[in-house]
Amino acid sequence: MRLKRAGETVRLVRLSNRRINIVRFGNNESSDHAKKKQKICKVLEEEGHYFMTEAIFKGGGRADILVLDEFKVIEIVNSETLESIIRKKGLYPSGLKMEVVRV
Repeated sequence: MRLKRAGETVRLVRLSNRRINIVRFGNNESSDHAKKKQKICKVLEEEGHYFMTEAIFKGGGRADILVLDEFKVIEIVNSETLESIIRKKGLYPSGLKMEVVRV
């Protein structure tokens, strides 16, 4: 079941952006943001999950971490407002759950 769901989720991401279980960093993220992302991904990998970082969706939007087998986005935020987070979620494909983690 996990693998099937992961396969469905991976198809939402641009082909050129599909790097599974590799931690990638954005150009403008802070070191605290990068450390938090790395820590979360380490736990996900230890738990046997499949994930992508800096996942760019075909329809637009970019997720810090996309947990493929849970159909979930993890966004790491620092100073973002609630409105900014809601706007970002609106760019994600329909049906994706969103978890917000503060640095």
